[in-house]
Amino acid sequence: MLSPLLRKGEPLHATDFLLSGLSKRLYQARLDLSAREGRRISQAEIAAIVGVHQVTLGEWERGKSEPNLDTIERLADIYGRSAAYLAFGTEASSTTSPGRVPAAAGGG
Repeated sequence: MLSPLLRKGEPLHATDFLLSGLSKRLYQARLDLSAREGRRISQAEIAAIVGVHQVTLGEWERGKSEPNLDTIERLADIYGRSAAYLAFGTEASSTTSPGRVPAAAGGG
């Protein structure tokens, strides 16, 4: 299946597939964090912690744009994943701790 970002007749680029994978991993990481926290973690909540607008986080999760490396690292800390996993789908050799919403930003 082609990336939803592609239109018929447009050339394929390697970033089309990376961005699609990145967006899926960002979305899934937020769902996984929600499961660990025992409550729904909203885009707005994560966006406030990272310091971006909710629309921006939504664009990342839908593959409309992508965060820079510093932001990927911040998201990785929040989600309890490695930055390598979020960016490329591969785990780094070091272990990451389970992510948790910081107490000051948590709504529960």
